[in-house]
Amino acid sequence: NSNNPQLHIPVQLTVFLNGISHYGNAVTTKDIADWAGVSVGTIYNCQKHMIIAILQLHDQEIHF
Repeated sequence: NSNNPQLHIPVQLTVFLNGISHYGNAVTTKDIADWAGVSVGTIYNCQKHMIIAILQLHDQEIHF
């Protein structure tokens, strides 16, 4: 935990989508961090927050 505020949701979503839009080793977490101007730890946090948000909507939005 730190005193830094959480990034705005649109920024986190952009970072997340940038990461998942690349396959395999086409991009590293460091590459995304450099692109976004944030730390590698921030990238991990953005990815974690977005996955949690998506999983919370799974039962509500995914129907077979």
